[in-house]
Amino acid sequence: MGEPKQALSWVLLAASLMGMTLSAFPRQARAQSSYPSQNVRVIVPFPAGSQTDLLARLMSDELGRSWKKTFLVENIAGAGGNVGTATVERSAPDGHTLLVVPPTFVVNPTVYKDLTYNPADWSPVSIIATVPYLLVARPGLAASNIQELLAAAKAKPEGINYASGGLGSSAQLCALAIEMLGGVKFTHVPYRGAAPALADVTAGHVDFVFDALATTLPLWKDGKVKVLGIGTKSRSPAMPDVPTIAESGLPTFDAVTWTAMLAPPKTPAAITEKLSAEIKNILNRKDILDRMTALNFDVGGTNPEQTRVFLAKESKFWGDIAKKAGITLSQ
Repeated sequence: MGEPKQALSWVLLAASLMGMTLSAFPRQARAQSSYPSQNVRVIVPFPAGSQTDLLARLMSDELGRSWKKTFLVENIAGAGGNVGTATVERSAPDGHTLLVVPPTFVVNPTVYKDLTYNPADWSPVSIIATVPYLLVARPGLAASNIQELLAAAKAKPEGINYASGGLGSSAQLCALAIEMLGGVKFTHVPYRGAAPALADVTAGHVDFVFDALATTLPLWKDGKVKVLGIGTKSRSPAMPDVPTIAESGLPTFDAVTWTAMLAPPKTPAAITEKLSAEIKNILNRKDILDRMTALNFDVGGTNPEQTRVFLAKESKFWGDIAKKAGITLSQ
């Protein structure tokens, strides 16, 4: 009699486990089909006017049209992006509060010792776009290329200054990489965001800044700034006569900026997958492709897993620079 009872127990257990597994599918389907069930907050943890802000607004407008909901962009700046990021981290993991960030998202846990978040714990959605970094100089700077900049810095240590979007920002880390590779020392002038940093270089108050091609190109075309070098390994079709930093004597230099959308930790995969799929659909549309090309963005559209892998790689790249530079900040 024991064997039939034991067999029956196994049958009941298997049925129970199957019921639990099958019940998860309707929940996933409901989460995906009902999302978004209300308006969505899209937090940009920096002031308006940056590349991150521009792409957040573009995606929010298009997502809102797709799903007939309002995707409202809010700029919550402070502490190098940490204030806005913390706002999203505390939000319900239901996809109705999202975060759009530049590389500082993966840099800050290395440089801010009192941070509570780990980039690997978040729910990635998509890389919206990538853009080459440029070394952008004020019009009156005597240096016209990377070698002349390095020579001036060697002749007068800390006599050349540079702007950035804040302590620990990717723009600062790019300049630190130039210092390490070129054996020079600059003076750092941090700002609250990339837009005011670029504005002061354009006005001639600071010598140079690392900025994205998309926001620099119009200023360069108008002769308001000089571009001494491009951060990627190959030249940009938008400015083919401008050499890369790598070919200008610093062969290992390779840096791009990017914009990513993320959801709070533990957001259901069904929601992040639905979001990333719609972002990819939007980015594949000809009208959006044309707009992105005109703005000199390299289109993204990665799925959540591809985004996770990309962020892990970037976290190591930027984190290693920050560690070598010994940057330690507190909020």
